[in-house]
Parts: sequence; C-alpha cells; structure tokens
Amino acid sequence: MVDTGAQHSVLSKKLGPMSKKTSLVQGATGTRRYCWTTERKVNLGTHQVSHSFLVIPECPAPLLGRDLLTKVQIHFDPGGMSVMDGLGQSIHVLSLALRDEYRHFVPKPSEVIAPDVQPWFHKYPLAWAETAGMGLAKQRHLVVIELKAEAIPVRVRQYPMSQEARQGITPHIQRLMDAGILKQCQSPWNTPLLPVKKPGGTDYRPVQDLREVNKRVSDIHPTVPNPYTLLSSLLPEYTWYTVLDLKDAFFSLPLAAQSQEIFAFEWTEGEGQPVVQLTWTRLQQGFKNSPTLFNEALNEKQGIGKGVLTQQWGPWKWPVAYLSKRLDPVAAGWPPCLRIIAATAFLVCDADKLTYGQQLLVYTPHATEGILKQPPGK
Repeated sequence: MVDTGAQHSVLSKKLGPMSKKTSLVQGATGTRRYCWTTERKVNLGTHQVSHSFLVIPECPAPLLGRDLLTKVQIHFDPGGMSVMDGLGQSIHVLSLALRDEYRHFVPKPSEVIAPDVQPWFHKYPLAWAETAGMGLAKQRHLVVIELKAEAIPVRVRQYPMSQEARQGITPHIQRLMDAGILKQCQSPWNTPLLPVKKPGGTDYRPVQDLREVNKRVSDIHPTVPNPYTLLSSLLPEYTWYTVLDLKDAFFSLPLAAQSQEIFAFEWTEGEGQPVVQLTWTRLQQGFKNSPTLFNEALNEKQGIGKGVLTQQWGPWKWPVAYLSKRLDPVAAGWPPCLRIIAATAFLVCDADKLTYGQQLLVYTPHATEGILKQPPGK
C-alpha cells in the first residue's frame, strides 16, 4: 500500500463482501459515492486488527490512510518514525519509495555467461579483466618520469577522510597491494588521496590528487588520437562496431624504481593504526603523461619503427612527415633494447633525407641514451 497521507485507507478493487455504508469522495473529476468493505482482518505482522476499507476502482494503487496507521500505532518523534505492536514493542518496517517498486519485479541479473559470448570467453580467457586480473607488459621497458630542471620534492598533507570513505576504499587499496601495484616506501614526495563515491551506489574508489606532481614533470608531446577525428572517419554504411574497455590499462606499464617515489601518498586503515607511505610501481591514473605513454606502448608494432618528423612553429611542433620503417630480419631478431636503437637509426636516416643534414633532435619514450652509454660487455 502507498502511504500518501490520506484520511482513509483505500482499495482499488473488491476483495470480499461489501457493506451498505457509502461515502462521498471529492476528486479532480467531481464528486462520487463509493462503498466500504465489511470489517476485514488485517495482519500487522505481530497481531491482527479489524478494519473497513473504502473501495475506489479508479484509484491507481491501494492507499494507506491515517485510520489504519493509527491502528498500526505509528509514532513520530524528533528521532524519526517508529511503529509499535500491541505490547508497545518497536517493529522494523521496510519503507519503499513508489518509484522503486518496479525493482521487486525485475529479474535478478544472471551470472551465467550469455551463450553467444561463451565461445569467446573460453577461447580468449586472458582478454577479460574478470579472469585475467591485472596485466603486466613484460616486454616493455621501465617508464622513467623526467622532472623539470627546477623541480624539487613537494609534500601536500593528506586531507581529512571520513570513516565511511576510508572503509570504502580499503578493499581497493588492499587489492592493489596484493597485486604488487602498491608498495610501502619512504619518500620526500607526498600528495593526498581522495575517496570518490561512485554514482548510484555506496562504493568508493581511491583517486590521487597529482596536480602538484604534474606541475613538476616535463611535458611530453601528446600522440593520443583525437576521438572526434576518429569518429568522423567512420563510414556511414558501417552500423556495428566493437568497443574494447581497457580496464586498469595504465597499470600494465611498470615504473622505474627512481620514478616511483614521486607518486607517494599517506595511508592508514583507521584510528589507532600506523600511518605509512605507499607508492605505485606501475603507471599511475591521473598522471598527465599516462595517456601518451600508454598510447605509444600500444601503437608499437613488432619489427616496425614509426615516427613523426616535426618542425618548431612558435610554441607548437608542426608535423612535416610521418615515417615508418620495417626492420631487417637481423635487427628484428634482436632484444627489445637493441631493436629500439635500430628503429631510431633507420628513422633518423629517413628524416635526414628531408632535413638535408640540419640539426635533428630525437624524442623517444625509450631510454636510448642510456643504452648507447652502456659500458662494453654489459
């Protein structure tokens, strides 16, 4: 029944014998006379009461009126609403908003995989985040974060956090620690952790405020494609597309040890627990260069070197030529660090044909300079 504050409780259809008692009801469509039911037994959970209902067939839903609420012994006080039984004991009542009533009739989502998806699920088990877990790009070089020349460590105090929010993000922190993505550290850097409540639920997710870190890190020329440009290139005759959700994709790229300390933050599981510093061992979400670094790792094809020749035009780098070169069979079989050197050399040779031997600066996410300076025999 719907509690609308009505004076009398109403049924929308006859559920038993009717009495001769009638009443005039004033509504939006005029005044009409409606009948009452005989005294019916109403089960209140702990006891039964006798009650007569007004029957209005035009009423879209049964109404819970003040007359029946009085027999239920409902009370309102500054502490809230309470319902008492015949012995004066409180009864726990589940209140449901009318807009949520449909949830009683919605079938529970099945945990069984749909038949049309099962072949893909079994053929490619490592493609699903639920079964593959956190991935790690083992063939990728460690990501080194380059700081600005004038950058010094920054320490920002942790913001106050409610107990509910702390309990909400604790499972996520523990999951990341178990996966080795978070680890304890001692760092001169510190930035605050923010618990963000997920929309439509009670769960929280941890978000780190990296604004101060981003100010002190050197910028990388973005190579992430513009989504509007990509969408405009789709032909209108194509109506079906596949969308891949790369869940926690940044966590697949490992961070170099010397770059991990700049992402440190304070953490404690609650009052009375020690405060420790945690940091990330993988590429962090919220870091300004993460999309570019991940896109470069995603676009690298084995055996093919790719690059863009640009010319400085004011504050921008203007693209002049897009270069790609397939490595010869010998270079393609080298270890990844040597393949990078070979790909860089091939692209420099091709760019030299366009620059006529002018000064050329090479920007690469790979540690090519460190490889070239390695002592012989290492």
